[in-house]
Amino acid sequence: MLDDDAARLAVGAARVIIAPMAAQAWAAIKREVVSIFAWDGEERALWVEQQLDATRQDAVNGRLDQSRAVGKWEGLIEDLLRRHPEVGGQLAEIASVHHQESPHSSTYNQGDVTGRQNQLHVGPGGAFSNSGDIHLGDKVDNRKNFNFRLGAGIAILVLLLGGGVGAVVWGPWSSPGADGDDLHTFSDSISHWTPISDAGIPADHSIRSIVCVSADLCWMPGITQNKGGFLGRFADGKFTTVSEVAEAPPMSVACRMPTDCWGGAPTARNAAWHYDGKTWQLAQGTDNGIELSRLEFFRCDTTAACVATEDDESCKGAVTWDGTSWQRLPEHDWSGGAQCSPHCPEVTSCDFFGADTGSHNPSDWRLRNGTWNKYADDPAGITLSDAIRSTCWSPGECMTLYTKATGPSAKPDRVVFAIDSRGFKKIAGLNEGFPEDFYAFGLTCASASNCFVFGATADNGSDPRGAMWHWDGHSWQTVQLPAETNFVYEVSCVDDMCLALTSTNTGVVLLRGTADA
Repeated sequence: MLDDDAARLAVGAARVIIAPMAAQAWAAIKREVVSIFAWDGEERALWVEQQLDATRQDAVNGRLDQSRAVGKWEGLIEDLLRRHPEVGGQLAEIASVHHQESPHSSTYNQGDVTGRQNQLHVGPGGAFSNSGDIHLGDKVDNRKNFNFRLGAGIAILVLLLGGGVGAVVWGPWSSPGADGDDLHTFSDSISHWTPISDAGIPADHSIRSIVCVSADLCWMPGITQNKGGFLGRFADGKFTTVSEVAEAPPMSVACRMPTDCWGGAPTARNAAWHYDGKTWQLAQGTDNGIELSRLEFFRCDTTAACVATEDDESCKGAVTWDGTSWQRLPEHDWSGGAQCSPHCPEVTSCDFFGADTGSHNPSDWRLRNGTWNKYADDPAGITLSDAIRSTCWSPGECMTLYTKATGPSAKPDRVVFAIDSRGFKKIAGLNEGFPEDFYAFGLTCASASNCFVFGATADNGSDPRGAMWHWDGHSWQTVQLPAETNFVYEVSCVDDMCLALTSTNTGVVLLRGTADA
């Protein structure tokens, strides 16, 4: 539950968002709101921008239902504040600064902001502040200065970008991994992790995900310090930038096969890319009535299919790819549903994971034989807000990681579920063996007995330590990482090799995982 100050803040900011105002003032508000929601990732920020545009258009055309609009934005802001309370200060500034610019300022009285929460921001020379300046290299009480449960990945982004070195951002739409012939098959004996020296990643390049398609080729999309995008190619131990996508670099990449990859560019509207094994080319025209340039947020779980959505981070407008053509999935009413994580191991068999907005129980919407059916569960009283990472290797055979779990049997911010043909499956040991202070950032699996879960620990408020565990079908085994590893953000595996995106006190480090030392 949010405290009274935070609840009032959500109402106040929501009223500002829907208030009629001059175009210039609205543009300023939109920029600020989008930047705040970017704490949930670039894709989430794009989705919010689209929702803001729709709200603005309804207001201009006189179609805005103010009560519903306030309720919608209040809910979105409250959800953001639960995960990232440190953005409260920025939201308070929106409610207060722009309050005076609205010709209907009296409507804000009910939503006056009476308190502000701490705000994490970049200071001079790479410092960041949260009620006190902390500089790169200083010893940090991370329990106080990072909200580990809600914003550790973003906090390290601020730290590393400010310090002039590469950084990382993870997001629910990054591909969980790819491989050479079968995109989700990798060895279950990968246990040795060593740093890759002199990878050649420019200091101002911030990698947001890794997708490996073979043992010697991985794609790395990201952004630069000046907010420009790039697509990196990591081959033979060296990083280079793909020049042919420079006009609108994809922010996420997914591959069905090494010769069939897709990239979405949410920072550049109407730009999707396809890789045929030789070059990246803009996807243009239509396919079965689907406008290819509008496709974004690609995910490929198997060699049989990929799934994408159209201009939206929600489940709406979902389409699947079989390697030859795109086809639209049967329509479904997603109103009231939570942000979803789509998986389609086959072109007509899909699992869309999320959580009910009312009960917050985990949900799995399944498409089988042209019909959507819902599988939901409330295991041991656990409630959730969304699934951050899921992997499916065949229809109805998946693992999904929820990182915002509460309830009597939930560990801090993390619970893992196995999925089978009957729905959510309770497996002994699947949520045991982790320390209380483990904060999970992601999960990747090749099968029900071969998974990695990764993130960071912070024992008794100490500095973060990168952490990873391997699931063998019975229990989680600790993976030994270099002692200097602070965070593990992304892991992509193929055949007998994995690549992990990690950070240390000095910057980003790529770790190579192999079966042999």
